[in-house]
Amino acid sequence: MRRGEEVLVLVQCSYDLGVLDFLRKCFKVFAVSLDIGSVVLPPRNRKLIEDYLLKYKVPYKFLSPLELKGGDIGRVLDSYPCDLCNRVVSKYLVEECRERGIGYLINNHIEGEVKRVKDVYLINFLKLYPLKRDILRREYPYLKCPLMLQALMRNRELRVKMIGEVVSQVYEGLMEPGIGAEVIMEIGRLGKRE
Repeated sequence: MRRGEEVLVLVQCSYDLGVLDFLRKCFKVFAVSLDIGSVVLPPRNRKLIEDYLLKYKVPYKFLSPLELKGGDIGRVLDSYPCDLCNRVVSKYLVEECRERGIGYLINNHIEGEVKRVKDVYLINFLKLYPLKRDILRREYPYLKCPLMLQALMRNRELRVKMIGEVVSQVYEGLMEPGIGAEVIMEIGRLGKRE
């Protein structure tokens, strides 16, 4: 990727707005959000995203390739919710890139750092360029994913995985210990609702 090059950025949840803000200063960004049901993009998050994009004049599109409902939601809740965007909906994002002639898709929710699908590179920007999570959380709207919150309430293994990620971020210096403790407590409180 070269400075000024066009990139498609998935803006969906967690730190995505903070990453977009960083990227828009170096690249020509086109933002896409998946509007596949309010459990993935609740009205509050949609408004925060749209307000930001309009304020900074970032071109964008809300993509609705399918609607998640009923039994689909239950199946997603029993696994890792980000897998939905990575497995099921990713192909639509890649096609959007190809239609626009964009070779890079920034998706901070894929497992690895970089993955190539057809002629499009999927990049987890936060894994390649570890920005401090507590600064992103403090200075930009943190977009909570209702699907992830519900999955954390139901799935102990997922809570353990997410707590492990927070601990790693603290040890790597990406999150202040106090903020990390608050996030872990928040995850723990979700588990008490089981």
